[in-house]
Amino acid sequence: MPDEAGREWDDLRDDSNVPGSVWIAQAYVPTLRKLGEWKVILIGGRPVYTVHAKYNEGKATWSWEPVDSFYSLEEFRYV
Repeated sequence: MPDEAGREWDDLRDDSNVPGSVWIAQAYVPTLRKLGEWKVILIGGRPVYTVHAKYNEGKATWSWEPVDSFYSLEEFRYV
């Protein structure tokens, strides 16, 4: 989370274990902490792996589950 130690840009750049990887930033949205977010791993501009990341308040850590099925935009209209 943004208020946790080690979340400054200098720390993130120093901890890049994957050569050629790029960090991106997004605005903090409090709902993400409650509902979680999907994280998509792109290689060569193509999605190769998706997880649903959720924050565990009790443990103060993130956990994730692989996402292997998706709703189409048409299906979302009815949810």
